[in-house]
Amino acid sequence: MPAGTVRLPLMRPRPQDIPGTYHRQATAFAEARSRAMPEAALLAGLPGHMAGRRVLDLGCGSGRPAALFAAAGCRVTGIDGAAPLLDRFLAALPGHRALLADLRHLPRRPPLAGRFDLILIWDCLFHLAPAAQRRLLAALPRLAAPGALLVFNSGPAAGQAIGMVGEEPVWHGSLAPAQYRRLLARAGFVVERMRLRDATAGGRSHWRARFVGRSECKARLPRTGKLKRYGPNLRG
Repeated sequence: MPAGTVRLPLMRPRPQDIPGTYHRQATAFAEARSRAMPEAALLAGLPGHMAGRRVLDLGCGSGRPAALFAAAGCRVTGIDGAAPLLDRFLAALPGHRALLADLRHLPRRPPLAGRFDLILIWDCLFHLAPAAQRRLLAALPRLAAPGALLVFNSGPAAGQAIGMVGEEPVWHGSLAPAQYRRLLARAGFVVERMRLRDATAGGRSHWRARFVGRSECKARLPRTGKLKRYGPNLRG
C-alpha cells in the first residue's frame, strides 16, 4: 500500500445504495442483460400480450423485459431510479414512456397516470428493504386495472443475500412466501401461480397474481382467515 493511503473498511451494501450502484454500473448491467435473458420465454408467454394493453415495468432497467411487451404491441411505461438505464430504455423503446423515480416512493398521479393491464416487477422487488416492499405492494391497487396481471420475482425464502452488479455488491432481501401471499391478498390480488427456483427462469422464484379487488379477496378467505389455494401450480 502506498505511503499515506488509508485502507477503508468494505461497506456492506444497503437497500438505499441500490439507485446509486445501478447509476454507476449501468453500462455493465445493460451489457450483461443483453448477453443473457433465460426468462425471456417465460415473460413472452404471459397472458396479456395483446396490442394496446398497458404495461407498467417497475424497475425497468435498460428495457430488456419491456421490449418483449413492446414487440407485441403493448404500451409500456418504465420506472427506474437510475437515469443512465432510463436513457437506454428510451433508446431501445422509442415511443414508450420512462419515468425517473425511487420505487420506495412511487409518484402519485400525475405523472404516473391511469391504470395498467400488466404490472411487472422483475429482478427489482428484492432490492427494496422489507418495509419498502410492503409499501410498494400496498400501492399497486391504485395502478391496477380490473383483472390486471401482476408478475414479480423474489427469493425462495425469507432472508438476505449479497449479489453483484458489474464491480459492485448489491443487497437482496426477500420475505417469506406466506408473507407475500398475505400482502397480495390485502392489496386485492389472488395468486394464480408461484414457482420456486424455476429453471426456465434462470433459477428465479416468481409469482403471477390477478387483481380482483380487496372485497373479492376477502370473500375468498375461509373462516380460518387463511387464503384458499387454487390450481395445481401453487407452491408456498
